[in-house]
Amino acid sequence: MKAISGSVCLIWLLLILFQETSGQGVIRGKITDQNGEPLIGATVVLKDNRSIGTSADLDGNYSLKITDTSAQTLVISFISFKTIEEPVHPRKGEVIIRNFIMKPATQEIQAVEITAKQ
Repeated sequence: MKAISGSVCLIWLLLILFQETSGQGVIRGKITDQNGEPLIGATVVLKDNRSIGTSADLDGNYSLKITDTSAQTLVISFISFKTIEEPVHPRKGEVIIRNFIMKPATQEIQAVEITAKQ
């Protein structure tokens, strides 16, 4: 009898976990610069809910689980690089692969003239 009740508990636990993970989409990929170097710590967040997000690991890889299956916009950012906004539409249980190549956000300044007086 104990073995049966233990098996029933295990089956219930597995069903609950399956329902929790099957109702979400996953977006994963790699974030690099124009030279193919990984951007460690680059952030990926949802535009409408910035509390849902992740950051790139040592290889530039990220993975973001999204429970809301409506159309979303990802915001990818990193210091001194141009921010990228990418629309995605995750579906239940779907894994979307999105790799990003970020461009530097550089600005040129005019010539500076330095003069000294005594």
